[in-house]
Amino acid sequence: MNMHHGQSIHGFRIESISDLPEFRGRGISARHEATGLELFHLHNDDPENLFSFIFKTPPKDNSGVAHIVEHAVLAGSRRFPIKDPFLVLLKGSLNTFLNAMTYPDKTVYPGASTVPRDYYNLMTVYGDAVFFPLLRREIFLQEGVRLQPSEDGLELSGVVFNEMQGNYSSFESLVGEWSYRGLFPDSSYGYDSGGEPQAIRELSYEEFCRYHADYYHPSNCRIFLYGNIPTEEQLAFLQEQFLSSFDSPRQVDASISMEPDWDAPRTLTVNAPAGSGDEGGGENGASVLVSWRLKNVDDPEYLLAWEVLAEILLGNPGSPLYKALMDSRLGEDLSPSCGLDSELRDLVFSAGLRGMDPNRRESLEDIIFGLLKNLAAEGIPGEFREAALARIDFRHREIRGGVPFGLRLMGRALRGWLHGHRPETTMRYEEVIQSLKTRLQREPDYFSRLIREELLDNANRVVVTIRPDDQYYLHNEEDEKEWLSRKISELGGEGIRKVTEEYRLMTSFQETPDPAEELAKVPCVSIEDLPREVKRYSLEDHLLNGRAGIVPVSLHETFCNGVVYLDLAIDVSGLEQDEYLLLPYFSKYLCNTGYPGVSYDRVATLLARHSGGFYSFLEASDRIDAPDDPALYLYFRIKALEAELPRTLEIISRLLNNGILDDRQRLKEELLELRNDMRSAVVSSGHSFASLRASRGFSGVLSLEELWRGIEQFLYINALSSDFDDSWKKLSRRMSALRKKLLNREHMLLNITADTGLLERIGPAVTEFFTAFPSGEKKKKRPLADALPVPRYQALLIPTTVNYAALAFPSSRLGDREHPYEDLLAHILKVESLWEKIRMQGGAYGAFASVNATEGVFAMASYRDPHTFRTFQAFRDSLAELKEGTDPLLLEKAVISVAGRELRPLAPGEEGMLAFRRRLYSISDDERQKKRETILSAGSEDIRRAAERLMSAMDAQAKAVLVTSRDGWKESAEIIPELASEYLNLPV
Repeated sequence: MNMHHGQSIHGFRIESISDLPEFRGRGISARHEATGLELFHLHNDDPENLFSFIFKTPPKDNSGVAHIVEHAVLAGSRRFPIKDPFLVLLKGSLNTFLNAMTYPDKTVYPGASTVPRDYYNLMTVYGDAVFFPLLRREIFLQEGVRLQPSEDGLELSGVVFNEMQGNYSSFESLVGEWSYRGLFPDSSYGYDSGGEPQAIRELSYEEFCRYHADYYHPSNCRIFLYGNIPTEEQLAFLQEQFLSSFDSPRQVDASISMEPDWDAPRTLTVNAPAGSGDEGGGENGASVLVSWRLKNVDDPEYLLAWEVLAEILLGNPGSPLYKALMDSRLGEDLSPSCGLDSELRDLVFSAGLRGMDPNRRESLEDIIFGLLKNLAAEGIPGEFREAALARIDFRHREIRGGVPFGLRLMGRALRGWLHGHRPETTMRYEEVIQSLKTRLQREPDYFSRLIREELLDNANRVVVTIRPDDQYYLHNEEDEKEWLSRKISELGGEGIRKVTEEYRLMTSFQETPDPAEELAKVPCVSIEDLPREVKRYSLEDHLLNGRAGIVPVSLHETFCNGVVYLDLAIDVSGLEQDEYLLLPYFSKYLCNTGYPGVSYDRVATLLARHSGGFYSFLEASDRIDAPDDPALYLYFRIKALEAELPRTLEIISRLLNNGILDDRQRLKEELLELRNDMRSAVVSSGHSFASLRASRGFSGVLSLEELWRGIEQFLYINALSSDFDDSWKKLSRRMSALRKKLLNREHMLLNITADTGLLERIGPAVTEFFTAFPSGEKKKKRPLADALPVPRYQALLIPTTVNYAALAFPSSRLGDREHPYEDLLAHILKVESLWEKIRMQGGAYGAFASVNATEGVFAMASYRDPHTFRTFQAFRDSLAELKEGTDPLLLEKAVISVAGRELRPLAPGEEGMLAFRRRLYSISDDERQKKRETILSAGSEDIRRAAERLMSAMDAQAKAVLVTSRDGWKESAEIIPELASEYLNLPV
């Protein structure tokens, strides 16, 4: 049906239809006639369809009520009155994205799928959840916050409460929060929409229900649609399923209170958890940022101008403000919160350092404002402007992966749409960049004027100092104890009995199975909806003729929108352990240095101007067909537009072959940045470190991965940075020796992902790049060291109020008959028993199970978990339950979900890299197809036998790692005596 402006259709009135050629489609705006709900559909030929229900939800306090409502609406609704329709849906969906997110001013519920039936299933459950949730008291207690009996009387728990306890244990999370909240003390943005633990505990069930009633009406809802499903069809579905229940609009006050302009800049000091290491804490452990509140985000040219200006100032190590901050040596490295924040109604720009003495705040201000005054007076050099424009242009041109493209466009649309503008206003790019370039021709000093007016002369700025406080946890613990003591006194005996009964009712609710007839109402696809064949990504071998000889390359051709991806894989097998430990730092540094005659900052500017990106990563894997000959590679990925590829490869060739390895200051800066990033990651992602450390005892490859990205790497980098002043010359020599050993053609493989027919045109530049590396002898193969013996239990101690637990034991590998069943079993554990025992009943924010297909290791983990030993027991009990059998319907849903993983579309760069790595690790399409066929035919008995095998392996060989606080360790050691001696104090 051809829709037109003004047409009424399925309860909606079409308000506009506009062509959007840069997205190969058109934008259709509609308004629901009865309620005023706004809808926008970007209709094109993309089969990955996406919807999102969006509510404007500005916080009025720090209770986190918007966050708790986000969790709770997905836990039972009018049509699906069960404990967790979201989880039941997840068990048997082919979704490519499904989540819910709370932002400082909105809550969004997006889902995406390439299968129309599955897409409508997702929309059915989500629509019923947001408009007609049950909001049971038990769910508020489970997902939000509750009092529950404990050995000491009463204690606090709840999924969101524990999640935010973890958030407030992270120094960097608090820096990120206050970098913008400090600018809005009298606005909604001054509150934490996620919730502060001290305020979450005060939230009542009645306030929680009232918040949903106030904000979750269609009159306060926007629906974003993307993809190839016809608009008319979706309008009819939305009207029939949900909106026909609403016959009138409602006045919803979802306004965001304006922050008045300030008369003068302000300062703010916030205490945050101190680290346990000697460095990075105390006097030199603060983060100091200058943050500015700019104009509204809904002017597309202004927004893009600030994206470019932020890139000019801070985009790379050669950017003027970035370099000035680092050259000041006032701190260890740039704060991760530096840059432009465009998620709020007002743009926020921040610049500052971490790892500095807070008493030198004024010196930092002098550096920042001195540099800005100079740029405002003398102008911005053309090369910085051109480099920034090129990098921004590349980001918009590249077809990126990670999340559905529709989700990225939704984020861009909401910048203006949420605040009263048309969705297309802030979504378009091509016409806006042309407008900006025209303005720059007409007004060459435009960026200098922005610096002067928006930064130098702007009183709406705050200097935020986040100080590490070694009494932070003690104060919070004492505050909570005092609060609980007062609460117990207020409740009295009768009140405590009521709390105890309320907790009993909640646990009874959690443990009572949902009626089968209600579970059956949650829609799911069938196995017949699954493609029978695996996706195959071609990789062709070519020989390029170069002046120095023949250059072999592998090639994946697909539509890349003019971007070329070149992957250089370097075989790193045969090194000594100390060389393996050095590799992560070596590879990072080599991407961020200078070469003779060209300083590191100049190289960074050149790369920003000519390339779309240059980075490295390490990966180790057993080969499926030769497990005794593991594949160990250092990868360098290069991205560039075709026209810029020759110059990009010239720069990177010089960098890799002749990069300066004895620049003391650069060596130190890169080392401290790596150390600080790892420190932050240990606190925020303890489950990942715990899982890897527990797994390392079963595989030489995973032992190596532990050296590269685990606790061993963290301890090594920390020691290297502590001893840097005395050992940097030795470090430089070791780096030079490692480069000489690795960077020769005998150890290298090239892979290219590009548009069809492009190889002939880019071939000369590629051959020149490759043949510039020296020839050499291939290293002698030596077997990888066996996995090191590890203790059965180990505790890793960090400052934290939550825990991360992991358990690992041997399993089968890809190619083994048992592997597909263990993969299915891992999925069942993750969405069934572990979810119920650890998240729903235990209050942890997350629980996981996975099987490493190439190494043969099964792992389970918890995230932001209030418990320790109880979680290890839950791991065992969950697996033991599957020994008793698996419900056939649950198995069918697991088959659908596991086999459906491959339906997620990959970006071009992802396709080429995946095909290349599969070849290196001997993962054939035939083996993948065999696994798929086994999964599709799996029966309950297969899962039962898999559970028996894994249970035996767990009981005989399991290794457990617990990331916890010193108090958590002491309590756990009383139950698990081995922990008393097997622990590490981590210097975070």
